[in-house]
Amino acid sequence: MDHIKHAEYNSNPTASAASIRATGDLNNYYQKAFIFLYPQQEIFDIELNRLKFKIEHKYYNKEGNNINKNNNKNAAAANIMQSFLRCKDKYSKVINSCIDARYRQKGYNIFFAILDDCSVSNIITVHESDRVIRVGMDSATHRSKNNEGIYPYPDNENILQKLGNMSSLVVTGFHMWDCVEKLAQAAHAHGINTLVDEDLTEFFRFRFQESFFRVDAYPTFNPYLDPSFDESSINAFLSARKDKPWLIQDYKSLVRKEKA
Repeated sequence: MDHIKHAEYNSNPTASAASIRATGDLNNYYQKAFIFLYPQQEIFDIELNRLKFKIEHKYYNKEGNNINKNNNKNAAAANIMQSFLRCKDKYSKVINSCIDARYRQKGYNIFFAILDDCSVSNIITVHESDRVIRVGMDSATHRSKNNEGIYPYPDNENILQKLGNMSSLVVTGFHMWDCVEKLAQAAHAHGINTLVDEDLTEFFRFRFQESFFRVDAYPTFNPYLDPSFDESSINAFLSARKDKPWLIQDYKSLVRKEKA
């Protein structure tokens, strides 16, 4: 995760996946696993505050002159809060619907990973069949630089062991280019078929209200279909994913499939 100061798979897993083992009732079988990293309230607060800022910006751009002319600042604040609360409710409903439709209903074992002294936010609905795992590091340790001036991270091998023997793994959560990528890379190194669902990272707040968004399928976003993406933007988007097989590489073929 970022350090908070304010707060299509290959069909055959390799034998090395068997090196990731769990204890107890998770041992001795292969599974499809889904993990959401750090669905803790303070991180969601940051995401939701950014959503609120976007709502405020849009509202004042549209209604600014009227607000100033009639001194309707209190009414404006109330309207913004109502819009934000509706957006927050939709955010929670959609993210939970995605987890359920894309993964839980398709036989994935669902895991939520949190720092040892934290709990899962009420934004997330944890089902009885789901598992909440603690990653072996508390928040104070994670957010304090060590003697080398580096923020320590939870041990990804420890996290993978808690998931049991896996034929495939989907990694989501916070943040895409930090903790999510580190865990995905570690899982891939063990020969586990690994995919990052980018929709269910911090990119969720940009996508969940868009017309292209679907709760039951990934990916929903395609740079070739976004009119705001020129050739340079597409190249930058794809280059960031180069040599990272846990990220989707061929978006052009997805365009052809969609048109077919």
